[in-house]
Amino acid sequence: MHQDGQTDYFTFCQQAAQSGIAKWRVDIIEMTCTYFDTAGDAIVIEKIPS
Repeated sequence: MHQDGQTDYFTFCQQAAQSGIAKWRVDIIEMTCTYFDTAGDAIVIEKIPS
C-alpha cells in the first residue's frame, strides 16, 4: 500500500509496528527491503520496484 502511495510514512510506521515489525533495512544494491521482528529475525524480504 505504501509503495502505491496509499499511505504516508507515519501511517506506514504505525501499521508495520502493529504487525510486529521492529525495524527494516533497505539494501540499495540489491533493491530490497527486509523487515525484522523484535527478535531480529527477517520476516519479509521485499523487492523494491524500479
